[in-house]
Amino acid sequence: MDPSLLSDPELNAICGLDRGTFDFIYNKYCINSIINSPTKLLFLFTYYKLYPVTRAWTAIYGDAAKNPGWLLSEIRKWEDYLANAMNEIQSAWDARRDEENRIPHVFPPNVVGSVDTFPILVVRPSDPTWQRYLYNGKYKHHVVKIQAISDHRGNIIWYSGPHIGVTSDINLFRTFTPPLDAGEMLLGDKAYCDASMSGVLLAPYKKRRGQAALSEGRAAYNLVHRWYRATVEHSYSFVKRFRILNTIYRGRLKTSAKYLSRAVKIIMHASTIYTTSNPRRIHTNLIPVEPAPAEPDLDEDWDVDAGTGAILSDFSVGMSVKVRWLDDWWYGTVSYTSARTGKVSVRWLGSSTRVAFAPRFVKPTA
Repeated sequence: MDPSLLSDPELNAICGLDRGTFDFIYNKYCINSIINSPTKLLFLFTYYKLYPVTRAWTAIYGDAAKNPGWLLSEIRKWEDYLANAMNEIQSAWDARRDEENRIPHVFPPNVVGSVDTFPILVVRPSDPTWQRYLYNGKYKHHVVKIQAISDHRGNIIWYSGPHIGVTSDINLFRTFTPPLDAGEMLLGDKAYCDASMSGVLLAPYKKRRGQAALSEGRAAYNLVHRWYRATVEHSYSFVKRFRILNTIYRGRLKTSAKYLSRAVKIIMHASTIYTTSNPRRIHTNLIPVEPAPAEPDLDEDWDVDAGTGAILSDFSVGMSVKVRWLDDWWYGTVSYTSARTGKVSVRWLGSSTRVAFAPRFVKPTA
């Protein structure tokens, strides 16, 4: 297979990389190495993308697969080199304090990213002790876990693992804590609710035992938190396109753990290369700073009890509005109004997020 003869969609389908990412990796790391032809790099990432069983190798690799054992040994050499050579995540980590890596509203500027884990399914070990260490009831399978941090643009900027699958997310974070500077914080999901880590992790509010529902303010905070924290899930979408990490890993961990670790490292670094040029999210301030808000100043005429005085019939689809939420004014447009619920659905300015509000919290800007 010659990568230059493949169209961009064909290249992506075969090896999981777009043309820009493929060329970047080859030109930076491979030209003067044992991976001294684009075909070798293509073979390596095709193995990761398709993770074929041996009987399918001839259909995928053609004449090069006449001796599958030899070809696999070559792939092992290539991945060993590339795993030791690639170092894209370090520069992404150093860029976590960039002004572009900021999220508007609610969260302070020292929140530099989001943390989460994802599982890699593995075959059931024959050793009973390993079975206990790897079986995770949540996934109903034997797994290892990868812990990763993405910044607010979707770049993976740090990761650790593979780790044994029985360990909880919060315990993984306590044991394998990223080298954050003093005062820096991360967003985490409900698995990271821990008072002892409150200075490092910002987790959503959880209902207390016997509590029917969260207060309106806490529910609103959780909605904003969930939207921004989901960036780390979007970061994983690139990683999970490679079947070697998104299906059952067939190697025995006692003998093949190093191969899995190399695959994780190479794919994580490739993800950062891709996302640097194709950010998952671009955040803009939802409240304009310049020019100053138009008069009158809504903060001056806001009455919590009376609200804005608006009713449902005051709004129409596409209307520019301001919403009083979490003790701040947010800008957006009306997506739709619902007579059944009596609420106005507002889409945030510069975002795809929509939230429904009672009319008294919404005010037309015109």
